[in-house]
Order: sequence, then structure tokens, then C-alpha cells
Amino acid sequence: MATIFSNAGSVLNVGYWETWNDFQNASDIGANFPGVTQIKLKVYYNYVPATIDWYTVPTGGTSIYNTTPFNPLTTTGSGITNSNTVGTTTFYAACAGATNCRVPVDLNINPTPQAFQDTLTACEFAPSSNGAIFDLTTMNGAVSGNNAAASVDYYFDDALVTQILNPTNDTSSTNFIYSKVYYAATGCYSSDSLYLVVNTLPDFTAGFLTGSACAPNVLDVASLINPFSTVPPGSDTLYYEDPAYSIPHPNPHAIGQSDTVYMVIVTNSTPACSDSAIAIVDVQGGTNHIVSQDVNLNFSYCGNVGNNIMAFTDGTGDTIRSSQDCKKVAAIFDAPDGTDLGSVSVLEDIACQTPFHNGQPYVNRAYTITPTNNDSAYVCLYYLDDDFALYNSDASLTGWPLLPTSTNMSLMSNMCITKVDGGTVGQNGTTAISIPNNQLNISYDATTTVWTVCFPVSGFSSFYCHTCNMMNAPLPVSLLSFKGQRRGQQSDLTWITSQEIDNSHFFVERSRDGKSFSALSDKISSKGLNGNSQSILNYAYTDAYPIDGHNYYRLHQEDLDGKVSYSQVVDVYFGNETQVSLYPNPVQNQLTLEVNTPKATQAELKILDATGRLVKSIPEFNEG
Repeated sequence: MATIFSNAGSVLNVGYWETWNDFQNASDIGANFPGVTQIKLKVYYNYVPATIDWYTVPTGGTSIYNTTPFNPLTTTGSGITNSNTVGTTTFYAACAGATNCRVPVDLNINPTPQAFQDTLTACEFAPSSNGAIFDLTTMNGAVSGNNAAASVDYYFDDALVTQILNPTNDTSSTNFIYSKVYYAATGCYSSDSLYLVVNTLPDFTAGFLTGSACAPNVLDVASLINPFSTVPPGSDTLYYEDPAYSIPHPNPHAIGQSDTVYMVIVTNSTPACSDSAIAIVDVQGGTNHIVSQDVNLNFSYCGNVGNNIMAFTDGTGDTIRSSQDCKKVAAIFDAPDGTDLGSVSVLEDIACQTPFHNGQPYVNRAYTITPTNNDSAYVCLYYLDDDFALYNSDASLTGWPLLPTSTNMSLMSNMCITKVDGGTVGQNGTTAISIPNNQLNISYDATTTVWTVCFPVSGFSSFYCHTCNMMNAPLPVSLLSFKGQRRGQQSDLTWITSQEIDNSHFFVERSRDGKSFSALSDKISSKGLNGNSQSILNYAYTDAYPIDGHNYYRLHQEDLDGKVSYSQVVDVYFGNETQVSLYPNPVQNQLTLEVNTPKATQAELKILDATGRLVKSIPEFNEG
């Protein structure tokens, strides 16, 4: 083209014209031959001037800037000093040196919403467990300054990259998250931090609590709160009369009649975290029946009754009753000698069968009384007529005298009490003292079939009722232990005596059901000289052919004069599976766990309550 063009604006003479690539061989125009054909060629282009002058008015005025790029915020005379001035300002651009043909350019400054830092608090049972649920949308007003035109999103990071997709159900633990406050139409936004704080939520562990007291005693409802409850530091426990929790209870720590108390544990955090529970208190009048007595058939339920506690001051007396059913446990009268017994606990152990010790039977109800201060007192213990009848059925088989019953009241003179100081019968290092029959005050209530045996004491310990033996000697302390253990496919049985008096021999007996026993071993003679010993003696026997399942063993001990006694029963289990027993349930003071396993192994103990909460954990536990 350059070769056929004349000077700019000149005329180009064309004799033939062909449009490129139109697939036609003929000329697209007819030549005005022999005349002259003129063609006007229009060329479109973008023109970028080397410099632009900027004006604040469409005509006239003086250029305020002539360099690219143009920043009104930093240009003198633009009328705008910062980007906070919201609105539209028009500037005019012109080619450098040209005073006309100015192009208007609008500068729009949109508003940016303001974001504010704030804190959101929630409650959960275990801090940092991600159990708290935050509704972040409740903070939209606070973080945006209540700007109704702004929208709010939340992010895990300050770079606003990872958005929280469920702001109404966020389970973050204590942490910082970040708000984005923006205008959707323009995209302008601000951001700031939002601090999430998790406070511990109190937990009663149970929604309903029950307690009982025996009139005229009172109950402190606070004593019903489970010691494993979650009570954060600084919390208050509040007590109310009504389910609306609006009327404070007048005396929750000394309730003397049946009542319902509405309790709340509330923290001092902001906002407060709380949990509530309902305590149902049953206050009953006393009964003349005794603890663990079946009031219809008048027999004793075996088992450990637990500690029953009452406070005694000098010269006062009262009947200690079970807090569960107000049945009698024991009666104590503090001697007026200037010393208070203080808080006295009574533990009653009721055996399922007549216990024997060193050949002598004793009644299945055994008492252990522990005061704060040992002092002289008058004590009354309670037994059922059926307890004495059970004793007599076993004592008659081994040649011991009988106790009185409702059918033979004349045998009261046969009764004696052994007081064991320093522990219970059978423990090494204890001292046994006999309380003779002439110090006993014995009475019988035919209505309740309860025998009451009262006597003076100069101190407290464990008490056992039995028939008096020759010389009125107390129950001797002899058998220290009797144990059974599985070894392979055999049962190893061992026992230790600390003292033997006229002991002839032992038999090891075995039972499948724990009730019917038969002799397993041959006669195992006493190791003592002529059956007597004042030192530790060890015995052992192996059952080479135990039966599948439970093997119940006991010792049959026989004196030189033919009197027979039996040890406690031990159980050795043979099976491929592990068996676990946990009792009693529910538990008050002492929980027993029995594990029968085919081989020794490491084990971890975890006890959970009905809600699945961990109550007790022992990483490693061994036999015993």
C-alpha cells in the first residue's frame, strides 16, 4: 500500500479492486474506464495522547494535573483530600494542549461499613471439647455497629479465606474468629476479630435427687448433691420452693418434713452458666423394725448396711436409724462424764449364713461402732428372732449351746457378747474382750420379733453375739486368711492361722452352687504341737481337677473335742470368658468389683454412670 499512496489526504487512483478472499475472480467494482475511479478509505484507530490535562470544569479553568496516572486524593486543587468523603466528583480529561473536547470522568467514592471487635460467650460441660454451640449471627448487630444496610460473614482466619459456613451452629472452642462487614452492592468491607469464650457448664449428674430422714432428724439437701457433680469455682448453689425458681427456700439445710426443693448451680461468669435439679425429700417417723428386716416374713437380708451416723454430746442418747427407711440400727447413750462421743458411725455386716471363727459360731449380725472420741456409754444392739434361730440350727450341729428364741425364752442366760478392739474378728493384732451374760439387759418384742441386747462399754469397737463358752472366753482370733487362685487348670488354696487352740485338723470342701458343700481333701492335720500354736502357720492344698465354671471352696475346721467351724467361702472360676461383677448397685459407701479371668493380664478399670459419665478410672489394678 505504501507504494500506491500519495501524500496524506491525496487521491488514490484505482483501475481494478478485488476484496481479499471473497472467492470471486471478477472485480468487485466496475472501473470507470477510461475515466478516473475514486475510492475513499476510512481507517478506524485508537488515539492515545502522550499527556492528558485534567480539569475540574468542562470548559475553561486551569489544568490541575497533566501526568498519568491521575490521583485526585494527592492532587492539589482537586477538592478531595481523602477517600472518606462519600459521593461522586466529576473531572474532565483533555489532550495536552487542547482546550476543547474535554471528556467527563466520574470518581465514585462508596462508603465502607465499620467493623467492631467483640466477645461471644457460651457454656459447655468440658471446656475445649467443642461442645459449646455458638450462634454467631446473634453478634451481627454488635460487630457491624447495628448497621442494617451491611451484611456480615464470619471466617476462621484474619485473611478472610476460610469462611464459617454454619454461623448459627458453630462449635469452635475458645478462640478468635473474624467478622467481615460489607455492602453487597459495592463489595466494600471492613473486618475485626470476634473472641469466643467457653465457660464451664455446671452439672448435677442427675436431674432428680432423692433423700430421706427420720423424724425428728432433719436433712441438709446439699448433702444429696453427687460429689462427682461439676461445680465451677465461684459458683453459687441456690434453693427454691417453686418450679419457676422464683421463691427462695427458707431452710434448705435443715428440712424436717417431706418436701420438694428446686436447686440451681449458677456460675459467676457473664453470661452465667447454670444447671438445675429437683430434690425430693422424704421425712418419715421412726419404726420399731430393725435395719435389713423383712417386715412381713421377719428375716434378715444379708449384706453390708453401710455407715449410719449421728452426733452425741455428753449425757445424751438416741436411736440411730437407717436414712433409707428409718429402721433401727443401734441405740447409744453417752455417759455423763464430761466427754462427748461426737459423731458416731455404726456399720452393720449381716452374713448370709452363720459365721464361724476358730470353731465357734456367732450370730450373723455383727456391729462395728466408731465414735469421734472413745468414751464410756450404754449400747443396745438389735437382732431378729430368725437370726437366733439360724444360729441355733448351726450351733446344734457342732455341739455349742443355743440362744433364746420366741419359743424358748429360758435360754437368755446362754448369751454373751464379744468386743474386739482394734479391728474385726480374725484380724491380726486385735484384742478380744468378753462381756458376760450378767451385764446384758435382754428383751424381746413379739410384735416385731426383735431382740434388744443392751450393755455398758468403756470404749467402742466391733461386737459379736454368741453363746457363752467354757470359762466365758471371747471368740479367739485364729484364721488370718483363706485364699483361692487359678493356676493353669488347677486351683491353689492357701490359708494362714495366727493361733490354734486344740485344733485337730482341716478339710477343704467344694461346692458348685455355693450352698451344698462336700469334702474335697483328705484330713489335713494341724501343724501345731498337739493342735496348739501361738505363731503363724501356713497351709496349702491344690485342687487338681476343678469343675468348669464356679468352684466354691471353704475350710472345715474341727477341734480335738469334735467341735466344727467353717471359714468364709472363696470362688475360683474356670472358663474361657472373663466375668465381671459389680455390687451393690446402687452403692452408698463401698463398691465391690469381682473379675474372673482365665489368665492374668493388664486391665484398666472404668466405671460409668447411667448417663455415660466417667465416675472412676483406675489405669492398672491387681488382685485384691
